[in-house]
Amino acid sequence: MRWSERERKGRGVEGENREERERGREEEKAREVGGVRRGEKKRERERKRKGEGVERGGRKMRVREKEKENERGDSKREEENERGRKREMGSDREGERKRGEKGERGRKRIRERKEKEGGRGKNEREKLTDMQKTEKDRQRERKGMREEKKEGGRKRWREREREHGEREKKAGEKKEKQNGKKQRGEKEKERNKEKREGERRREKGEGERKQEVGRREKGSARERERKRERGGREE
Repeated sequence: MRWSERERKGRGVEGENREERERGREEEKAREVGGVRRGEKKRERERKRKGEGVERGGRKMRVREKEKENERGDSKREEENERGRKREMGSDREGERKRGEKGERGRKRIRERKEKEGGRGKNEREKLTDMQKTEKDRQRERKGMREEKKEGGRKRWREREREHGEREKKAGEKKEKQNGKKQRGEKEKERNKEKREGERRREKGEGERKQEVGRREKGSARERERKRERGGREE
């Protein structure tokens, strides 16, 4: 094997061969123990931090792809919003135009109708003869009559209600009056009864007192009589 081939395969320099041999021994030892080469994890972390040798599907790559996707989505949303704004502005202008046309058509119809009716107001319509009246005028008249009729009915109903209320009120007052009279009459009767009973009691008491006095007087008269008799006998 020529020197250049050996150099290409990494076996040309003594130091390199030694490193390879040591690494091979370390790997073997790690496999035996079930661990990893010393410093390999640290080196791996360093590589990942610097973004070196990041394979597709790795965490860092996934994060980067996600960020790019978000950026693309943001720009897409902005474009859509812009298109929507333009569309809305266009539709608003179109709507305004249509509304304007509609309004103008409505105003035109009103003008034509006024011209046809001779621009008559309410007072002028009332002064028209039957020949001058249009169907619209007649409709208005009929409607007015219906309203008057309704209002008349409401008025009559209100009158009836008021009369009914007044009648009820009077009846209530009358009843209260009668009840008051009745109560007053009963109270008067009660007072008279008490008065009569009181008089009877007084009369009875007076009679009893007189009887008592009479009895006392009789007793004292008899006592005096007895004393007199005793005195006469003693003499």
